[in-house]
Amino acid sequence: MLSLTVLDGWTENHHQMVAYSVCDIYLLCFSVNNEHSFENIDNIWIKNVAAGAFIIIGCKNDLPRQVSKERAVEYAEKAGAMCYFETSALDEYGTRELFEVVVTALYTASKHKKKKHKKCSVQ
Repeated sequence: MLSLTVLDGWTENHHQMVAYSVCDIYLLCFSVNNEHSFENIDNIWIKNVAAGAFIIIGCKNDLPRQVSKERAVEYAEKAGAMCYFETSALDEYGTRELFEVVVTALYTASKHKKKKHKKCSVQ
């Protein structure tokens, strides 16, 4: 049996992160229309999930960009992310594919009783 729980790790006061040390895959999200949001991936989130597998997600790709897709992909590769996705909840772009990759990775890891995750491929 596979269980998927999505948790928001940011607290109300925005000064401390709630740690979830039992996560198998972290989804590190930023808004492509907000440079500061992208910088927080490196300044805050990466150091808190260094030991776990993670995917970097550029959200709100339906809005005018401040962070290019090329820059985000390059950063994700450099940081050791499983992959980089872009999504838009408004346009329903990429969300289904993202969760398919996450569930597949979790299922594969649980089936083989390993926590090592392979790189994911995005078409």
